[in-house]
Amino acid sequence: MKANTKRKFEKGSAFITIFFFMTLVGLAASSMGIMLQGDMHLSRRVVDRLQAYEIARGAAERGLAYIVDNIENISTPCREMQEGTLGSGTYKVYIEKFGGGDFGLVAEATVGDVVQKVKVYGRYPDEKEAFMRGVFSNGDLIGHGNGTVENGTHSNQSSDFFGSINIEGNASSSGSTSMRGAANATGTVSSGAPRITFPELDWNHYYDIAAANGEVYVGDQTLKGTYNPSGGVMYVVGNVDTTSAIVNGMVICTGTFEDHGKTVIKAPQGEPAIAARNGHVDFHGKSAVEGLVYTGGGDVYMHGNTQITGSVIVWGTYDSYGNWGQLDYMETDPELTSSSTIKVLVWEL
Repeated sequence: MKANTKRKFEKGSAFITIFFFMTLVGLAASSMGIMLQGDMHLSRRVVDRLQAYEIARGAAERGLAYIVDNIENISTPCREMQEGTLGSGTYKVYIEKFGGGDFGLVAEATVGDVVQKVKVYGRYPDEKEAFMRGVFSNGDLIGHGNGTVENGTHSNQSSDFFGSINIEGNASSSGSTSMRGAANATGTVSSGAPRITFPELDWNHYYDIAAANGEVYVGDQTLKGTYNPSGGVMYVVGNVDTTSAIVNGMVICTGTFEDHGKTVIKAPQGEPAIAARNGHVDFHGKSAVEGLVYTGGGDVYMHGNTQITGSVIVWGTYDSYGNWGQLDYMETDPELTSSSTIKVLVWEL
């Protein structure tokens, strides 16, 4: 009797132990499932966050590329730049304009329910600033002898004024600016000034006008007498020499322009009067020019008492000596190529 009771008790105890163990296993498995499910969800969000960041970064870089391709995308972003799909997510791009050519680009990317943002602060070159000076030189600016420049000067290198030089306005240089002898400026004389972007003339624009009107000349040209180029542009593939010439229009050349005096060139309003793509512009005699004087790769030499009404923009050195004349500032606005560079100031990730 007692033996049977003992066996029944042992069986009951074993059943309770097994049941308790199975319950613990079930609870552990359930907890493990919940933990794994949570980990998987957490891992999914981490992956989505990383993907969203990469998409936002890619959208920002893509936006910068659109701006480099066309600076107008800062003021009026194209649709492809503003929104789209990259990989497994979508993006939107916003532009903020600040003063001094600075701008902010915000790229927002969404993957699932995760949103990531990347901000870029940049600066685009103000190509019009060079046209706000009477003389702008990307190289050195040398003013010796007697002469007057209205509306100030700027050199991206150094400036040296000596003699009876009168600068009506500011005289600034990214390097050093020196005033010697009777040289003076009515405005501020400054050294270490910020560089100004050199504006690039759209040569193809002017070539196309000349070609459409039969005014493209291949080979060096000597101009004497009166010229009225059809369409307003005379385009010379080569060098140009002028003596006692009257040109009612623009003279554009791929080489050097050299004037020997008694020449009058009057460009349409706001346009270049003389532009030398690869060579220099050299004034030897007493002449009169109305419009922009521009070199895309050479220097400008002023030593002939020339009267310029407009402005001078020179890629190389501006070099004047002797009684080199007078520059009366007049605003010009020629056709330029789109800028191909921007400066990235800060990435905010």
